Formats: sequence, structure tokens, C-alpha cells
Amino acid sequence: MNSGISKIDLLKSISFGESVAELEAEKLRDYFIETYYWNQLKGGRVDIVYGLKGSGKSAIYSLININEPELFQNNIIIKFAENPRGATVFSDLQADPPPSERSFVSLWKIYLLSLLGEHINSFGATTKDGRDVVQALKDSGFILETNPLKVFLGRATNYIKKYFNPESLTPNANFDEASGGLTGVGLKITFAEPSDEQSKKGVRSIDTLLSKADAELRNCGFVIWFLLDRLDVAFAETPELEQNALRALFKTYLDLAGCEFIRLKIFLRTDIWKAITKQGFREATHVQRATTLKWDRGSLLNLIIKRFISNKLLVEYYNVDVEMVSNSQEAQEKLFFEIFPDKVDTGNNPGTLDWIIGRVQDGSGYSSPRDIIILINCAISNQIHSLEIGDGEPDGSAIFTRKCLKEALTAASKEKVEKFLYAEYPALSPYFDKLRGHKTRQTVETLSAIWSVSTRDAERIADDIVDAGVWKKEGGDPAEYWTMFVFRDGLDMVQGKEDIN
Repeated sequence: MNSGISKIDLLKSISFGESVAELEAEKLRDYFIETYYWNQLKGGRVDIVYGLKGSGKSAIYSLININEPELFQNNIIIKFAENPRGATVFSDLQADPPPSERSFVSLWKIYLLSLLGEHINSFGATTKDGRDVVQALKDSGFILETNPLKVFLGRATNYIKKYFNPESLTPNANFDEASGGLTGVGLKITFAEPSDEQSKKGVRSIDTLLSKADAELRNCGFVIWFLLDRLDVAFAETPELEQNALRALFKTYLDLAGCEFIRLKIFLRTDIWKAITKQGFREATHVQRATTLKWDRGSLLNLIIKRFISNKLLVEYYNVDVEMVSNSQEAQEKLFFEIFPDKVDTGNNPGTLDWIIGRVQDGSGYSSPRDIIILINCAISNQIHSLEIGDGEPDGSAIFTRKCLKEALTAASKEKVEKFLYAEYPALSPYFDKLRGHKTRQTVETLSAIWSVSTRDAERIADDIVDAGVWKKEGGDPAEYWTMFVFRDGLDMVQGKEDIN
């Protein structure tokens, strides 16, 4: 330990990173863990990445962008089909969405084809197939220039409206019963196989044109990855919109399975995937190139230590051999307990690492990396303030006190409730509000009294709160709902079991 550096100066020098990956894209390369999941995706073996909120999907998404030059060297071209940050491309669809899942599939395909056409047109078609794609799009009114994604989506949306709207028939257009859409002037792309007469007029099916784009890419030797993240934000307006859009996206993904050089890379929250398959989704069994992000104790420890040792002053203070620590879990644990006190709660309680992991755990047993980052950032801020006002220094080599970590959990809990719970589950907000000031252990009977609803309704609402991860339901007679630590302070709940008055 370097005694020439004060603990407060060390704490002030530490950057532990943002809890939201989009805000620290460049910094990620310093402490991102080269996980199995990242290597699977980078190697092209995985297309779909599932994960709970805060599990690191967006970190991997951001790293693809950071590693674009390396991927390009491996003949992979990165294309964003959604804005990495800021306003979502799909915001306008919330006001006027395609009316059905079928028309949404068509929209996804024509949108992707227009992005492919823009790429081929920009670099120059090398085959007749490539020229056919460009010409079909131009004949259908697509202007293939470098534009914001929203422009491409807008044109694709307008095309779908024209195609599927019989009321827009003109003297030079015909309604095709087989495809359920229009053909004629300005509509050279159909969503069913064209008749011989239509083919003679230059009409091509969307699937044929996607295959032609794939053939053009094959000739060039490049694969295009279309990246899609933030889908929970893009279609959050209504459950019906979300289901139509995302089920259609996965159908589009499966329809493109035969295109070797066109790959969709989809990043989706696990709970949303469950929601869109809950009512039955036959195609789900065919989605094979997928992985679900999971974090165990070792990977969470690795995440914490990687972020700490990206700080030069901390490395100097603890005389860290960065390479050795990076490659040894034993060394990581040793360094962790130099930085932190052995325990937060005395007595027969877990050590600090397991305390942190356990305190941010939700009802499903999942500990979010995002919540750990928030907690430690709060601890850094609290500890600096504590030292500035003259509180005693942490004992030994540690730079955090037990008190500071407990206060950090309170701050992290409030952020979890305000920014996650109320935002993601607005329909449950009135019931969360009524829990304030009540005990952390409840039964259906006590909840019925608190919420002023029947026991049947109380059980239904309670099970929805279990699904949200706030409670763990424990068997017994009666069954009890136990509030997870990460939500307690944010909901102003009190330790103990609620009594029936």
C-alpha cells in the first residue's frame, strides 16, 4: 500500500463508470470483461442476446461499435437499424403503427432492404443482382442516399401504407388479391411472388430482392450485421404494438435465415421475450442462435475489480499487478477485501462481496451488474462526503466504511424504485405507494387490508409484483411475500412481518 496517497484523494480519483453503457462507450474497452457471451457474438455464432434489464446487453452492443474496425478487417460491416442513443427511430410508429403482424413483417423487410440498397448504391453494385436491388428500390420511390435512419423508416412506412391500402388505387394501379396489396406505378416491390405478367413489368418480390442483396454481398465477400437494441423503448406505447412489432421482427429474422451474408443482431430483454411468447409463438422454437446473459459471483467480482484497476492511482495505492489480478480470481478476491471492509453487518452475516451481491438481488435471484455499479458509485460519493466533513477514516487498507456502504444501498434502492420500478410497472404504482411505511413480509390477508381489495385481487396483484422481482413468494400456510433488500428503502418499507389488525 502506498501511504503517500491519502484515501480521500484516492476516492476522488476513482472513476467506476456509468451504470448505462451508452454513456461510457469509449471507457468500456478499459474494463469490459471478455466474456463467453461477447466472444460468441463477436465470432458470429450468436444473433440474439437476451438479458434482464441492467445485465449488460447494451454494453455488448456498444462494444460492437467500438470494435467496428476489427470486425471490418474480418469482412463484417456494422449497420445500426436503430439509433444507439437519443430518440428511437421507431417513435412515429407509436402514433400510426402498421395494423397487423403481417404488415409489420413487410415493414421490417422493406426497411432492411432500403438500408441494404443504400449500402450497395453507395459502394457501387458489382453484380446484376445488386443492380436489380438498387433499381427496384429507385423505381418504387426510394431515394438511396445517406440519410438519418428515420428517413429510411419513413419511406418504408409510406410504401407499406400505399401497398396495403386499397383506397389509394389509381387508374394505373391494380389490387392483387393474392398478395393483398397494390401493384402498379411506383410499386415495383411486392410481398408475395409476382405473376408472370407482373414480372414482365419489373415487379420483384421482397424475398427475391433480399436474396439478390445477399448474392451481391457474397460476391463482395462482406457480411452485414444489422444491430437492433433499445426495443423495449421503441415499442413501449402499448403491449399490442410491442407484440406485433417484435413477433414480426423474429419472423423476419427467421425468413432471412437463408441469407448467409445478411444477419440481424437483436438485443432484447428477457421479460419482453417472455411476454411476446406467452400467448403462443410457434416460431420461437426455431430461434436457435441465441444466448441469455447470466452473471455469477465470479463474473460480478471480475466486473468490480476490472473497473477499479482501470484507475491508475488505485493501482499505485495498492501496488496492483494488473495482469496477474486480471487473470486470477483468488487475486481479485484478495484485492476486493483490501478495498472494502470484511463485513458490512457484523455477526453471522455474509462477507462484503456476498453482501453487495445479495442486497441488489431481485426476487428471481438475479443480481444486476447495473445495480452493483450504482451502489458502488453511491458508496464512493458518500465516502468522499463523509471524509470531507471530518468523519473517521475507514480501517486498515479499506477505503470504505460499513456505514457508508449501508447508506449507499439506501441511495441505490431509491434509484432502483424511481427509475426502474415505477417506470417499468406504472400499473402497479398505486399498490407500491400503499406499501410505504408497512412491513417487508406480507400475506394475502394483510395486503387485502392495505390495498382495500378482495383477497383474490390481492393475490393477483401480489403475484404481478413477484413477476416484477420485488417480492419472493415463500410457501407456507399462509404463503408470505418477502420484499427484496434492493427495493426496501426505496419503498420506505420496515423490516418485519405485517400483523393483521
